[in-house]
Amino acid sequence: MESVHIKRNRAGGINIKSGNKVDRVLRGTVLILGVLTVVAFFLFDYTGFEFGRAVTETADNLKTMFLQPWLNHFSFGDAVYQVGITLALSVLATIIGAFFASSLHYGLLTICRLAGCPKQLSFLLLLSERFPRSSGC
Repeated sequence: MESVHIKRNRAGGINIKSGNKVDRVLRGTVLILGVLTVVAFFLFDYTGFEFGRAVTETADNLKTMFLQPWLNHFSFGDAVYQVGITLALSVLATIIGAFFASSLHYGLLTICRLAGCPKQLSFLLLLSERFPRSSGC
């Protein structure tokens, strides 16, 4: 007696990895995001952007930071200003990253619920969102 839930390929072997709705939705989402990323790079406005100059200035900045550690490159006020900008950018990037991570999390939870994934997985997704919030992270 054979189970109804076993999927077989044309040769009669058991399909090890059969696609389901969750796999299709996740693969479609990743494919769409990948295509949008590639298309976005072609749609950026590169007027006035000199790639060679940007690479050269970045290399000079890295050389100054890591290979010339003495403090005669900047005044103390310039150093404090640069550290302030760096901290502000890191806070801004963290806030933006948290927004996108939260959106992605809720998107995965929605996909999971629509595709009918097991309740345990849905519970784990909810728990992974609520635990950091409750612990104050």
